[in-house]
Amino acid sequence: MKPNDQRLTMVRFVVQTVIIMIILVMTLNSPVSGSIIEGRLITCKIEGEEIRIPFIAKEQCISCRCQNKRIVCNEKCPSEQRKDCYFLLYGQKQSCCDICKGCSVNGTIYESGFTWADPNDPCRTFSCESGVVTEARVHCHVPCRNYLSPASGECCPSCKGCTVGGRSYSDNQEIEVTQADPCVQCSCKKGNIVCIKKACPVLPCPESKYTTKPGECCPTCRGNRKIYDFNGRCLVGMTSIRNKQKIALDYCTHCTCDNATTICQRTVCPPVHCPPEFQELLPDQCCYRCREPEESKAVCMVNGRVYQDKETWKKDRCTSCSCRDGQIVCEVVECSHQSCPKRHKLKILPGECCPTCVEDDAVCSVFGDPHYRTFDGRIFNFQGSCKYLLAKDCNGNKSFAIQVINDPRHSKTFSWTKVVKIKNPRCCV
Repeated sequence: MKPNDQRLTMVRFVVQTVIIMIILVMTLNSPVSGSIIEGRLITCKIEGEEIRIPFIAKEQCISCRCQNKRIVCNEKCPSEQRKDCYFLLYGQKQSCCDICKGCSVNGTIYESGFTWADPNDPCRTFSCESGVVTEARVHCHVPCRNYLSPASGECCPSCKGCTVGGRSYSDNQEIEVTQADPCVQCSCKKGNIVCIKKACPVLPCPESKYTTKPGECCPTCRGNRKIYDFNGRCLVGMTSIRNKQKIALDYCTHCTCDNATTICQRTVCPPVHCPPEFQELLPDQCCYRCREPEESKAVCMVNGRVYQDKETWKKDRCTSCSCRDGQIVCEVVECSHQSCPKRHKLKILPGECCPTCVEDDAVCSVFGDPHYRTFDGRIFNFQGSCKYLLAKDCNGNKSFAIQVINDPRHSKTFSWTKVVKIKNPRCCV
């Protein structure tokens, strides 16, 4: 353990011991049986008076005062003094308090929380947050049409007068102009209103430690972390950066490690004048913008039915219609003249407008003594004399069947069709 850490541990032990001794300072009221000891708190009379306790009078980092007529001892560097600093340096103290990591820029040391502007360019600003410097250009917001040019040494133009909504403001008083973007800050300067879009500093802590108070523009770091100076290396969030190494934190922020100080250039986005639920961030873009409203498209009404833009429908078999920007446009189908190949014919199919070539209906025939022509046009001669199945359906639903009976015709060499039977379950024989 380092000597400074040992000293800090000893200080805390002394504080705890003193508080316990003060609480248990004994004033024996009367002898009691057994080993029970009764005590009371040491009281005081002058509120706020510093009380010297013999045990810790030489300890510079502990003070005891009278609060609510009782003596209370505390460290001289309370934790709330460190709440705005995330990186505390190990082994370095100023008086009784830990030192917050500052920033070194061009040989000049800046304390954490300090902001400044380039003397040659008032629109170029810098801020230091626990070893991280944020460089950004001020984005001016001008809430008036007839504005005044920037004064000498100023960055942004101004609006004449400091009266808004019937209320007058004095110099350096903040003015609320827009509620859509809390980073837009307006104030009265030399009798005129000046508005800027604030650049949020790059924070040294990881995003899990970010906290934003209601109505505030920028997040801050929650808690503290003790670190050493890493021989010129930089630390941003959970990322350690080598000296002179460059990284991109996001599309808006690019950083370089410069001898233990992180220098970041950040783009300041223009004000967004719409609520957060109407904002969008496009891919590979740095700044949010207001989402463009969806275009309302005209519709068409036909016999009580609504058709959307570009929707099509059929008015009848040969007429198709479409909705175009609220207008109904109909077209009649023109049928082309065509001829069909052999054993095909033109036929209008159900729901279609123009005829289409389809195969002829299949026909078979029996003639003579007897001759047979099949469905595919082939000729056969058959002289058998018996009962034969001439044709039937082939899909198995027994929709029809045709039988013939051939008898000899004056001789055993020739026969003829004497009887034809047509069986149709849905009709008759």
